[in-house]
Amino acid sequence: MKKIIAIVIIMFTYYYYLSAQNLKLIVYPKLIELDSLDLKDSITIINSSVCFKLQIDTVSKKDIKRVRNNRNAFCYNGNIYLKEQIFPLTCFNDLSKLKILKTQISTAHALDITCSLDNGNCLTNRQKEFVLFVSKWHKDPKLYMSRFYISNEKNIYLDLFIYIKLLNVKINKL
Repeated sequence: MKKIIAIVIIMFTYYYYLSAQNLKLIVYPKLIELDSLDLKDSITIINSSVCFKLQIDTVSKKDIKRVRNNRNAFCYNGNIYLKEQIFPLTCFNDLSKLKILKTQISTAHALDITCSLDNGNCLTNRQKEFVLFVSKWHKDPKLYMSRFYISNEKNIYLDLFIYIKLLNVKINKL
């Protein structure tokens, strides 16, 4: 009986160890004031504050899907992110101290057009107009938010991508 209990404990410990190895932290910007961002309603976008906060989620490697034609990107929960946004579980305390200080929006086309880098975690009117302009002139527009400056101590940034799906954008509220 003791051998069976010992074997069960060893198997459980081994399974727990393997599960912990497959868990990672993902960091990404998340909309905090609006329920969603609908680009068909340009008046709401211009008049509302569109702000983001860094969200930290624990994900299993099996929930992360590869993105075709891009080794540096992956898909999680219907959004596309960079591999640099995945961290080991041991980094949680350091990641929880990060804040968005500046944001930048870019197009993801052959001609990569970038809207200016602005202070704060909210989109400026110029950035909102840029998003609306691109959505009107491209059949399949792809924008991404990138280059979130994340440190008060140093001028450190991470390219934390979140693709803005311009046909019907749904970004969950915190």
